[in-house]
Amino acid sequence: MFNSCSYVATLQRLSGKAELDAVLQHHHNLQEKLAEDMLNLARNLKNNTLAAQNIIKQDNQVAMQAPRVLLT
Repeated sequence: MFNSCSYVATLQRLSGKAELDAVLQHHHNLQEKLAEDMLNLARNLKNNTLAAQNIIKQDNQVAMQAPRVLLT
């Protein structure tokens, strides 16, 4: 015969482990999504920084040419 208290305790432990595994998996999924979002933000920041750099270079070229244009 089996001990019913032991059986119930075992079922409770297994149920608790399943709940814990589900919570851990949920948190893992959230962390994966957060990591993907952070990578996308970093890519966007890089692209925006490069675009700003190009605009600043163009503005500097225009500013360097402005005195020559005004003198002619």
